[in-house]
Amino acid sequence: MQTVNNWAEQGKAVLGVACGGVLATGETVAGTLAELWEALPAAKSRLANGMAQVVNGDVDQLPGKLANVLDVPWEDARLDTDSLLSLALGYAVIIAAALLICLIIHFPSVLYKMRLYAQGMMHLLFSTDKKWKPYATPAVPPAEAGYVPFRDIVFVRHGESTWNDTFNRSKNPIYFIPRLIKAWAYESWLFVSGRCDSWFYDSPLSAHGTGQAEELAAFLASAIPLQDYTAKQSKFVTMLKGGGTPAVHAVSNLRRAISTNAIALQERLRVTGEKMVMLPALQEISRNIDTLSLTPPGTTPVPSWVDASHPSLDLGAVFADQIDASLHNGNKPVRSCGLDRLVGFCDWAFDQRKTNIIVGGHSLWFRAFFNEFLPASSTFAGKSAKLRNAGAVGFTLLRLRRSDDSFAYAIDESSITEIHGGFDVKKSKSK
Repeated sequence: MQTVNNWAEQGKAVLGVACGGVLATGETVAGTLAELWEALPAAKSRLANGMAQVVNGDVDQLPGKLANVLDVPWEDARLDTDSLLSLALGYAVIIAAALLICLIIHFPSVLYKMRLYAQGMMHLLFSTDKKWKPYATPAVPPAEAGYVPFRDIVFVRHGESTWNDTFNRSKNPIYFIPRLIKAWAYESWLFVSGRCDSWFYDSPLSAHGTGQAEELAAFLASAIPLQDYTAKQSKFVTMLKGGGTPAVHAVSNLRRAISTNAIALQERLRVTGEKMVMLPALQEISRNIDTLSLTPPGTTPVPSWVDASHPSLDLGAVFADQIDASLHNGNKPVRSCGLDRLVGFCDWAFDQRKTNIIVGGHSLWFRAFFNEFLPASSTFAGKSAKLRNAGAVGFTLLRLRRSDDSFAYAIDESSITEIHGGFDVKKSKSK
């Protein structure tokens, strides 16, 4: 190896002399290149001779010499744990300070969400929303019994939400854990950024749910002649398109229901110019935190980050201009009863002068409605199965008078008409 170093030094000296002479004499660049070119063969020859001597004589010693050069004492290579700890602590302080600044800047929003988180915990622990005695459904009178007050109603279920996307798919840890990490990352960012938004609370439509709402919109926009539907289907499809007898358009106070109706029934909203009525009675029946509304009482909702990215529809403008939030009085109480909201909706429906009503709502609420207002003997699928995401079903609701002159409600089972999507009936496994 010393031989290589000697010949390399000699080659370096030759080039150095050549370069030094050129620079000292101040010759032109062309002259410099000429002298370098003349010196290059001699350096190349000497370097080759040196390498030949290494190959012939010192090659066996080369690995050992390389090892000696690369050998670094462990004390010098060992990580300095004190320095690492100090560095990590410094980064942690910077991150904590940034988070604190964000929380201070967005303090009103943070405080509102903290209250909502506390309310959500109370619902999880103490909710009575799904506890009630069965409703006494009266028998539907025969057609010849005379006039019975009625309302023609269409239920439209929301598309898939971010909550559904996280918890209602495969529970295999390989898939579930990454989904949960993604959800918590979004939730954390939305919290510290001060946005009136959440992945879990009042969970909005997911991208997939938006696509489902678009599918319902495409179904209603399709060029299928109304005569190709049954008479019942034609009536309800016409209602959803904005034609026929005027209708009242009600939606839950949860964003996913509002967004679904804004997207799926966009043509109806454009034609009628109506406002969707935010109705607290339609709030989902469950103790889960995704059924709590983020929207303060008396205000219209703020579009989620998914809504804001819709490629063709300005949902912010729809929310601002075509929602009536005058009846929105906030979230359901912890000790609420879902049945009270079901009956409350029926009371509200018959207080309306219009006999057609469109409802944007939720699967458990719809399922409970069919359970309570259909006869116990009914085998209708909607009593046990959920209406599919962005599905639609129409029916006629009757108001009957009891012997004590109080009102009771019943669904005319013969009027039930599946419009789109149908019910998610689980097939029994063959034995």
